[in-house]
Amino acid sequence: MDWNALTAAQMRKRLAAAGATQPLTCTPTCSQGLRQAGVLAPLIRIDGRWHVLFIRRSRWEGDRHSGQVAFPGGKREACDADLRATAVRETVEELGLAPDCLQLIGSLAPRHSRTGYCITAQIALLDWPCPLTPDAREVARVFSLPLDWLADRSNWRVVPCRDTEGQPAEVIRYREQEGEQLWGVTAALVQQLLGRLATD
Repeated sequence: MDWNALTAAQMRKRLAAAGATQPLTCTPTCSQGLRQAGVLAPLIRIDGRWHVLFIRRSRWEGDRHSGQVAFPGGKREACDADLRATAVRETVEELGLAPDCLQLIGSLAPRHSRTGYCITAQIALLDWPCPLTPDAREVARVFSLPLDWLADRSNWRVVPCRDTEGQPAEVIRYREQEGEQLWGVTAALVQQLLGRLATD
């Protein structure tokens, strides 16, 4: 598949296909005992190639997610009308960008994390280049990886692990690129996005 030949209209259509667009709050089964979170996966165009924008979180002692590669986002606050609002608010705060630089084009199915969150990813086109002023308290680095590189099966593998209850589980781990390690729930969301974009 030629990932770089995808148009914005095609991506929007594929994300809006039956079963792809999700409700803007977690489903009842997802929300039981879990905290709701919204993240945003920005797609940008660089030299004719689609890229996905990521952050590496700043390191804080006691924070299980610090130092990890992730999408901008966070937990839903009372002020958020829905998880789309959560994802946009958190992205604007973390990356220091203007909201009108983002064009939301769809969402993915909610996904559970091993740390007790029900995460819903919103997909957006980000005007690029776009001025960014990352919040150093939350973001150590902003970088992108090409969509076709992320889709290449030779760049990732499934690794056995154990869940929080000690039961056998599996996580996706990409090989190191740009000095960064993409794995876990963010890697799983990337795979989910690829699956939706590949569905004609």
